[in-house]
Amino acid sequence: MRSGLAWVLEDIAKERNRQDDKWGVQEHDMLYWLGILMEEVGEVAKAIIETPKGKTYPTPLIDAEKWMDEIRDELIQVAAVAAAAVENIDRGRARERVLAASVGEARLPDGLA
Repeated sequence: MRSGLAWVLEDIAKERNRQDDKWGVQEHDMLYWLGILMEEVGEVAKAIIETPKGKTYPTPLIDAEKWMDEIRDELIQVAAVAAAAVENIDRGRARERVLAASVGEARLPDGLA
């Protein structure tokens, strides 16, 4: 099994690409992003509770490796959705900078730069 931050970030990037391929670039307000993120967190909880053999906790009767892989996959999706929300914020800031420059304002208000 691969391990380390570089592998995790690579898997998050792959998931982000998969999401963009499926849904396109997403533009939402932060409340909507929160809803998407909480749905994904719920999927993590579901994966933890519903083990591969239907047990509600790890026992010798389940395939612990498969169970951990499923939980890991769901956590990668959580991180990818969080990254998508950050990308949405950053795109918005870039648009504001272009708009400010086009009307002659040299900088954005404090906290938006």
